[in-house]
Amino acid sequence: MRNRKFLKGIKLEIFVFLVIFIFFGCKDAVNAKKAIPNVQNTEDLVEKYTCQSTETSFTISCGSGCSMIYYEHSIVSNEVTFKVEMYVNEILTDENLETYIIECDGNGNATKVYLKGEKDNILQSELPMMREEFQKYGNFFCSRK
Repeated sequence: MRNRKFLKGIKLEIFVFLVIFIFFGCKDAVNAKKAIPNVQNTEDLVEKYTCQSTETSFTISCGSGCSMIYYEHSIVSNEVTFKVEMYVNEILTDENLETYIIECDGNGNATKVYLKGEKDNILQSELPMMREEFQKYGNFFCSRK
């Protein structure tokens, strides 16, 4: 029974990861909207092309030269909208807005983070980088309230 729950959880996490990939659609460099020249890595992108602080932006690697940078765009109550930029081989391939709901405890810590309209708590994700980055941002968000 326990193995069944574990496998179901893994399948769910893989499904969420694939949906993110399909939604953002990693595209070839030929189809890229905009190329950013002479950038060594994604961290350079954040420093070179934005004036965002590290608390209001974070990067998640999705493997094989693919990364997503989340920039805090707007906040309404406990809903945070991020401008999300997807890069493949350091070329911007997609941009969109995503809204997340963040629930805080009384100590300024995030207890739940989920995409608006979804039920899955990202802080329970099997994807360590996603879980860690959203936990750090969520705690920062909750400490500002």
